Amino acid sequence: MSGHEPSSGERSSRGAGPRWRQVQMELERAIESGQFPRGARLPTEDELARRFEVHRHTIRRAIGRLREKQMVRVEQGRGTFVRDRDISYRMERNSLLRVAAMRGERKATWKILETTETRADREVAAGLALPVGHPVRQMYMLRVIDEEPMSVSLSWYPLPRFAGIEEAIRETGSVTVAMQRYGIPEIPKKSTAVRAVMPTLREARLLNLSRHKPLLELRIINVDRSGVPVQYLRSRHNSDMLNLVFEF
Repeated sequence: MSGHEPSSGERSSRGAGPRWRQVQMELERAIESGQFPRGARLPTEDELARRFEVHRHTIRRAIGRLREKQMVRVEQGRGTFVRDRDISYRMERNSLLRVAAMRGERKATWKILETTETRADREVAAGLALPVGHPVRQMYMLRVIDEEPMSVSLSWYPLPRFAGIEEAIRETGSVTVAMQRYGIPEIPKKSTAVRAVMPTLREARLLNLSRHKPLLELRIINVDRSGVPVQYLRSRHNSDMLNLVFEF
């Protein structure tokens, strides 16, 4: 006999698995049944520990597994919330992710992480219909939906036409609204390419995802009303938060 006594996180009924897994499954059933509806805040760790008669670290492990399964999100200082429904984004010429989020009563904003003036390489030059080496404004950004990271993106804007675009986006929190300052009321799509990619270490950290969780990559060329490219965008999305809709 080893003399080892299982911790509360290990104790379980015979054949039922570890206690943390039982707690996880109970919480999953409560979420799926609507006892904890989408967007609802779960009880605190202390409250759940008392309810299930386990230690807090058992609750943390169960919650951690629910996060990995994209069923809940944790907001520091606020608590743990049931994940909201994904955003249905129709791949139409004038569709906007911000508008799709608003229809679902969700707030979408951009956060600029890095910005620099650089020269267009072959890919960017082709997307913006510019000569290779033409000056462009490059931005690395994080898309946040209701304070939850949804996507990271690299975008390029031709210079000098969009000098100061980074400040306009910071002030408005919206690329579309920022474009209006340059006399562009809307930015219809010229083309969209979609593929699945694995995240880099940085992308996984920014999106709070596993390195083994595929992302949905969109490569989009946006144009003005005259058909002149104004933005080349390469964005990578948490695929559990975005539902692309194609209609033919």
